[in-house]
This record gives sequence, C-alpha cells and structure tokens, in this order.
Amino acid sequence: MSSKDKDVREAQKQYFLTKTEERILALKDKGLGDSETAKDSLIKQYRAKVKQIDRALKRISFLQDQNEKLRERKEQQKADREAARAAEISGELKKKEKKKVEDAPAPKGKKKAAGSGKAATQAKPQAKKK
Repeated sequence: MSSKDKDVREAQKQYFLTKTEERILALKDKGLGDSETAKDSLIKQYRAKVKQIDRALKRISFLQDQNEKLRERKEQQKADREAARAAEISGELKKKEKKKVEDAPAPKGKKKAAGSGKAATQAKPQAKKK
C-alpha cells in the first residue's frame, strides 16, 4: 500500500470507498441502523484506509509541486548561467578588438618624456648602512 503513484492511490481510495458502501448496504439489509453500522469494525477499517490514502495523496501532490518549483528554479539558473557565459564571450570578443586597436603602432611624431618609465623611479640612491 505504500505506492507513491497518484493514480494508484486514487484507485485504492475508490476501491475502499466501494467496499465501505457495499458493507453498509449489507448491514442495512440485515436490519441494522446507522448508529450500529458506524460501529462496525470493517467499516471503521475501510474509513481509516481512506483517510490514510487521502493523506498520502496530499503528500504526493505537495511533493509534485515542490519538484516542479525546483525544476523551474534549476532551469532559470541554467538560463542565467548561459546568458552570463554568452555575455562573457561577447565581452571577450570586444576586449580582443580593443587590444587590436591599442596594439596598433603609435604615430611617429611623439616621444616619451625623459623622466618617465621604470628606470627613472628605480634610480633613487639608497643610504648605506654602517
């Protein structure tokens, strides 16, 4: 009875409902009243099974909803990653184009200033220790 399939559980519920109705009709044919049929142990068992199956159906539908939400969230995250990757790739293409423009030779009329560069900043004398 521990099936996790919704269709199977609904079939089981229908089975126990029909069994309950059959038992009630059989007891009424014998001449028992409503209060006595409610006390019948088989009817109690059938109704308990129906309640149990109802709880299982609620749980199954809850889990299906959760799985659907999770699936949608994962699809959204995948789409976001793909979009970010596509943007990154297109950004790299733009950077490469910019590098090509920057790597182009500078015009010949300009010279660097005499005091600029690494050599000028590293040429500071350091004090000797005694």
